[in-house]
Amino acid sequence: MGTRDELERLQRLLVTTGVRPLVDRVVDPAGVPDALRDLADGRVRGKVVVTGWSDRG
Repeated sequence: MGTRDELERLQRLLVTTGVRPLVDRVVDPAGVPDALRDLADGRVRGKVVVTGWSDRG
């Protein structure tokens, strides 16, 4: 993960250069099993973002 200082330096670098992570897809919790299968099979290029989680229970 890195130290706090390293993460802050990385954040500044990303802001300065405009580099953004490559997002392959955005899924809700129901789409997680398919996304995990695709990850395991090497069919994902970039990040899979899971939305719709709530900490409110």
